[in-house]
Amino acid sequence: MKGREQRRTERIQARFLVEFGPTEPCFPGEVRDVSLHGLFVQTRRQSTVGSLIRLRLYVPDGDTPFDCYAWVRFCDIKRSGGMGLELFAMSYAESTRWGTYYYRCVAAGRKQARAQAAQAHAAVAA
Repeated sequence: MKGREQRRTERIQARFLVEFGPTEPCFPGEVRDVSLHGLFVQTRRQSTVGSLIRLRLYVPDGDTPFDCYAWVRFCDIKRSGGMGLELFAMSYAESTRWGTYYYRCVAAGRKQARAQAAQAHAAVAA
């Protein structure tokens, strides 16, 4: 079914820089959200759905950027302003680092949601 979400893990809002290109990461973009297996990149540069691209991820975890590959799974520059990518061909160290970053984002998002719920509950009770 076309348009159906096929994500295996939760999508979390995140913002950091990325560079991408067909052979070398030379075009800039900004990551808007991440899942364990992919990310959404805001960009004005069109990419072909199904193509393999090279990424340089500037993950905000205090370490240096790293390169990996991704499949372009969705690209609609006009309506959504970017492309959805499925990560591919990461080394064990990069995969572990990405997973650690992702799960930290999940934990931070849940903590923030609990705090907002507590504030809303306190406001109603007052």
